[in-house]
Amino acid sequence: MIRQLALLYFFIIFFIACEPEDFQAIDYNICHFDNIVETLDSISSNEVLERAYQMATIEWTPINLVPMPGGGFYELNHTYTGIPYSSVKEINTYLFQDVSYHTFMTAVHDPKSVFYTENISEPPYHGLNCAPYYGGVCSSTVMYALGINIPYYANQIIDLPFMHQLEHQEVDSLKICDVIWMPGHVQMVYDIELREDTLYRISMFESSGLSAHISNYSANCFKQLWSSNNYVAYRRENITYTSRPDYFEDFEPIVYNDDLCPSKGDRAVYRTDETIYINIYNSNYQEIVLLKNDRVIVDDIYDGTSYQFLNLEPGIYTCYLQTSEMRSKSVSFEIIRTDVHVNYINGNLKIRFNSNALADYVALCRITGESKYYPISDQNRLLGYIVVPHWNEKEYYCKVIFKGEYGTITNSQIRIR
Repeated sequence: MIRQLALLYFFIIFFIACEPEDFQAIDYNICHFDNIVETLDSISSNEVLERAYQMATIEWTPINLVPMPGGGFYELNHTYTGIPYSSVKEINTYLFQDVSYHTFMTAVHDPKSVFYTENISEPPYHGLNCAPYYGGVCSSTVMYALGINIPYYANQIIDLPFMHQLEHQEVDSLKICDVIWMPGHVQMVYDIELREDTLYRISMFESSGLSAHISNYSANCFKQLWSSNNYVAYRRENITYTSRPDYFEDFEPIVYNDDLCPSKGDRAVYRTDETIYINIYNSNYQEIVLLKNDRVIVDDIYDGTSYQFLNLEPGIYTCYLQTSEMRSKSVSFEIIRTDVHVNYINGNLKIRFNSNALADYVALCRITGESKYYPISDQNRLLGYIVVPHWNEKEYYCKVIFKGEYGTITNSQIRIR
């Protein structure tokens, strides 16, 4: 019986692998934006607010020039509060959603990291409304706070199947975690203060200007904003409302490594086709060591302030400096295979992917405009491909977002005409 089941499984997998490109039965595999959206099934109001609190209260101090959206630079050695505002949809480096707090802060601590050396508003990037390599925008921050896996842009949020427009569009009907929408922008109700059962003050979480932040308004002031901006309120389903704690815990302090750091920060993610630069700051060491699964991959003498690793296999690596007498603290990074191929089939796109990490979702992007997102199901992952509708646009880009242990990364974008 076991042998018969094994043979049946073999023939099923063989059939899938040998499927011809024009096989019509794959049409069932087309994913639609309005019926498959990956999100946490339920989330507590405390978790939503804590995520917003983290994004709005993170403190970072640039030690080199960081480009600001619209031109100019963040002030050197000035402490900023809130994740930097930057549309990073081209490279998917949304803070907290794609890149961890630890990776970001260690990149800020490294004066030669990509946070300082890369301006994604300039060539070879095609970004709009962006500049810092790590950051977020209004929609990505609100989506992350609400437990939604994909950074839908502001005007898509109101069409998500689990976001419901409030029946009574009045300020007095609002609850914490409600989303306030206006064309091109979203924010979220962070706190409500009542006095004698009457709205006295309301706090809003949003990302605009230079950073994510929480703003406080009197009831009358916010009602005027509501009226003048034609706000519309939405509520995410399956939020469990709980008593809010007196405070949220701050981040664990980071013990920085002043000897070396990967160019994207400690515990960063790279593609197999990327060069990994290790920035070195301690001249007391002469030897660099790279390990994978406790096995030495590289043991080399270096000369200079950086070292390059190329053509490494997928996996997690540890790197440190040493002499015959001492050894530095280590850093680590992850490499993910991001093989993606796109074919036209019956007016649709058949997107094949192969990776050592989880294929999370597909994004079709007009760099200077909107995007379309298609979550990848377990069935798609088993098949190794997903079929999505061809976008009726003159030109756009296709990418697959892969989720690793340290964060997410995309393939090099594929141009679709």
